Amino acid sequence: MQTSVLQRLELLAENGYKEFSQRLIPDGKPLLGVRMPLIRSLGKEIAHGDWKSFVENPEADIYHEQTLLRALVVAYAEMPEAERLDLVEGLLPRIDNWAVCDSFCATLRPTSKAKEAYLSLVGRHIHDVYPYAIRFSVVMLLFHFMDFPLDPRVLPLLPLAETEHYYVRMAVAWAAATAYIVDPQVAQPWLAQLPFSTETMRMAVQKIRDSRRVSAEGKEWAAMLRIRLKPST
Repeated sequence: MQTSVLQRLELLAENGYKEFSQRLIPDGKPLLGVRMPLIRSLGKEIAHGDWKSFVENPEADIYHEQTLLRALVVAYAEMPEAERLDLVEGLLPRIDNWAVCDSFCATLRPTSKAKEAYLSLVGRHIHDVYPYAIRFSVVMLLFHFMDFPLDPRVLPLLPLAETEHYYVRMAVAWAAATAYIVDPQVAQPWLAQLPFSTETMRMAVQKIRDSRRVSAEGKEWAAMLRIRLKPST
């Protein structure tokens, strides 16, 4: 099955799109150049068939699209959430770029059926040895746990995720800014404590100031917060 799926991906590949995507996704495996809607369509097709044979295939993925497809099938297939959680956790070491990470998180809509279990999963991997497992944890918080009012367990997890890895740092800043947008009364005093490094704080402040969902007063507060940060060296 793995070979036939790879052949189908190869037939869907576009060299021009490959070159475009490679500039946006510099990390990870080589790309074939398959557009996302086509990968999603194939993922849904597999999820409605013998998805277990595909997902449980032990062979290493050669291309970005194979890893992405595997993740999407896990998200789409009908199964008990306990089984899905095991598969999700097993996939985390395979994630090697932001695109697989974020697409996987966005597609894991079954999270709403077992939020406590998924929050526990996030807590186990928020400071993982694999940087994209950390980003996965942060983006899961972003997509599935940034509701008003904010769950008091969410914000304390974000400083645990901070590393010098660029795509992890960007996710942490994005999550911090989103928390402010969703629930400023809770997030503002927390951000005022400067819970992150100067660089991550700068990123978070900039995202707050760039957001159309933040009031003029909120953007002014963010500008004052930026003044408190240490100068860049």
